Amino acid sequence: MAGAEQSLLLLLRHLRARVEATIACPAASALLGRCKDEGIACQTFPGIEGKEALSRRQCLRVALRMRRIARRIKPDIIHANNFHAMAIASLSRSVCGSKLVWHARDVPRPRLLTRWCISRADVIIAVSNSIKSALAELGARAEKIDVVYNGIDPPVRKPSSGARRNGHFTFACVGQLVRWKNQEAFLKAAEIVHMRLPGARFLLVGSDVFDRPDSYEAKLKAMTESKRMSYVQCVGWQKDMEPIWRQTDCLVHTAHMEPFGRVLIEAMAHGRPVVAFASGGPSEIVTDGETGLLIPFDDVKALSQAMLRIAGDRGLAEALGHAGRQRAQQDFRADTTAERVMAVYQRILEPR
Repeated sequence: MAGAEQSLLLLLRHLRARVEATIACPAASALLGRCKDEGIACQTFPGIEGKEALSRRQCLRVALRMRRIARRIKPDIIHANNFHAMAIASLSRSVCGSKLVWHARDVPRPRLLTRWCISRADVIIAVSNSIKSALAELGARAEKIDVVYNGIDPPVRKPSSGARRNGHFTFACVGQLVRWKNQEAFLKAAEIVHMRLPGARFLLVGSDVFDRPDSYEAKLKAMTESKRMSYVQCVGWQKDMEPIWRQTDCLVHTAHMEPFGRVLIEAMAHGRPVVAFASGGPSEIVTDGETGLLIPFDDVKALSQAMLRIAGDRGLAEALGHAGRQRAQQDFRADTTAERVMAVYQRILEPR
């Protein structure tokens, strides 16, 4: 259950009264369990595990199963929720004459398969303008791409003013523990901030949800142990983020070419100031100096200075948090996302 899956479930909740949806996903997956809990119709593929997930043999098995599902259900639209889903779904498009929507949630790689997916899609929903630009560079026509930002529902509880207690200011870095998320930069910045602000605390939230064999997670934990970073707490993946937001004073986001950055709008909705590398989606979400602070990618010194600036200026932290919350409520609402996706559906089905 990474960001793409969370966004898909939220989208379906808001479209439930307007579309009849069936989820096709791996057997025994967390997504399947969540869909069943919410009463969403499901069809399953053979289970996918570890390295096998991207093997040609496994993809072929899944594609054949998808063709059988499409032939039986005859959907008006096949909505592929990420790149790998699109690669598989594109082989089923001709079976039942369905329209094919590719929800581009990943940074596209310049390879033949990506260009094939572009050619097969009736429309591409890009989660940010940076993804749209990357697709355009690979040959996608501008009129084929709709930019629809991810959205969230407002927090159930009114956001608290901050977690700072007894002089302890808490920074959190939240996301999958994978190399492109670049949490190593967060730990390096934490080391610098700790020397200037010994009372500061740092939360490293997340895990490698796909359990990759080359574990970046293990490298990060070894780094905290070897440098005796007792001020850093590795708390793992959290099903419920509310307790984390209550502990957090500032979100730090360090990813390289983040397609969107769902955790940023979650932090903003909770009234938390954010510091992020200006790489990909965060540059579109965060207005520098107004709803957060943007830092040149991988500039650890500048990142630590921004963190110290927010920790040392309560007025600034509260102003950024307040403005960020207003921006999240105005521009990143799940119901708005659903309306825009529905408009895409209606447009491509209009000739029918």
